[in-house]
Amino acid sequence: MSDAAVGFLLENLKQLLQENANLISSVKDEVEGLIRDLKMLKAFLKDSEEKSREYEVVKELVAHIRVLTYEVEDAIDAFVVEAAGYKAKKWLQKVFHTVDHTYRLREVALKVETARTKVNKVREDPTYGLALHGRDPGGRNMAERRFPDVEKDNVDQVNLPREHEGCIPEEFKLLRVYHIKPISSPRFPSGIDKLVHLTYVAFSGDFTTIPPAMSKLWNLQTLIVETTSRTTRTIDVKADILKMSQFRHLHTNKASKLHGLAKTSKDASSNKSVQTLATITPESCTGDVLGQTPCLKKLGIHGKLATLLEGSGSSLFDNLTKLEQLVTLKLSNDVFPDPPSESRLQGLPQWFRFPPNLERLTLADTFLDWKHMYVLGMLPELEELKLKDNAFTGESWNLLDGGFKKLKALQIWKTDLVFWKAKAEHFPSLQHVFLRDCTKLVEIPSSLGKVETLRTIKLHRTSSYAATSARKIKQQYNGLKVEIFPPDLGQGSSPGW
Repeated sequence: MSDAAVGFLLENLKQLLQENANLISSVKDEVEGLIRDLKMLKAFLKDSEEKSREYEVVKELVAHIRVLTYEVEDAIDAFVVEAAGYKAKKWLQKVFHTVDHTYRLREVALKVETARTKVNKVREDPTYGLALHGRDPGGRNMAERRFPDVEKDNVDQVNLPREHEGCIPEEFKLLRVYHIKPISSPRFPSGIDKLVHLTYVAFSGDFTTIPPAMSKLWNLQTLIVETTSRTTRTIDVKADILKMSQFRHLHTNKASKLHGLAKTSKDASSNKSVQTLATITPESCTGDVLGQTPCLKKLGIHGKLATLLEGSGSSLFDNLTKLEQLVTLKLSNDVFPDPPSESRLQGLPQWFRFPPNLERLTLADTFLDWKHMYVLGMLPELEELKLKDNAFTGESWNLLDGGFKKLKALQIWKTDLVFWKAKAEHFPSLQHVFLRDCTKLVEIPSSLGKVETLRTIKLHRTSSYAATSARKIKQQYNGLKVEIFPPDLGQGSSPGW
């Protein structure tokens, strides 16, 4: 929980620096320092939950950081509100309130500086320092004194009785983080809309709709929802999350159906806070929906992708082109109960119809022919490409000259590819290759070893021939790291091509 709280604060601070640089210039250095300090504490907190059960000082440290996190957030919020309020005053009002304003800003700036000092004290405290390095006060390594945790070995999801649903909204009206995802509710949590101070919400349950009442949570920034319903493939988001000024991240385990502005609505303003929509249905990719999220950075689309690409001359996919800040895109083809192979994509949009600054792209279950790979090679900023679960199918992949100029990481999971032909100049920036369940591939192109930037080749359950070719590449080029699983795959084998 503290790990999530600190991580959430870090996102807040980064966003604050981007959006309010002119308002917080006098404490910019302190805020940047806090970001650096909190990153180090967050790294420790990732594994603090297990340690806190066996080591009391770690438990104390976790609690300390939780309190500190909220102190920092209060100080930052107060600073922005005060600075923005003063900026909005008319010039005559500013004349009479300058002294008062200056005093308040100094007061809040002092809180920020004090908060950072506390963070540094936590880092420098010798007792906490032992915990941060995994040792107890007696000098023993904490791993050596780990006790069996029977409860951890027997955890299942917990079902929440209906009579207890309203307890949290009733008793914790000032709650900011609502994270009860391991506890499954029989319906959407009742009364949650009363917790107007919530900024982070994560829960699961047997429901198919996010009701309009969620729109009342005007402070909400992150919403994580998992439905346990087996009768639905989508979650209908009826709340106006795209109109909520603070909202930034939506994560759902099933595709969310979003609704655009009504045709009669006069509110056509965009929401520049929204950064993540993972995942939504293809039908949600309308101009009314994506037109409200011009600063979107991460987008996942899950469903019948043919719907996204249909249309002569234009399609829903064209609405993605306008997302100039989008850097991560995941396209997953799902036509359940039919198998994805029966709804394979016949092609891809031309490269200039993709978001212009796309850096990371994932395709899954699209069953495209390898001849369409040239489109992805033309994407000018692409650095990471993941091809999963028969994203491309066919016996042969022959790369064309040009393209993939900035690609650093290539992953191919589950394909019937047999022959892969490529030259070093096809991947001038490639650093990592990961192949998984490519059981028919006869060899990895030996020319990849000539790519000066290449650092690792990982193979997981590939053919023995592919494993043998990877070992040969390692022998020829020093400094290249090759990982093969299972370890004996290809040992003693000789390719039969």
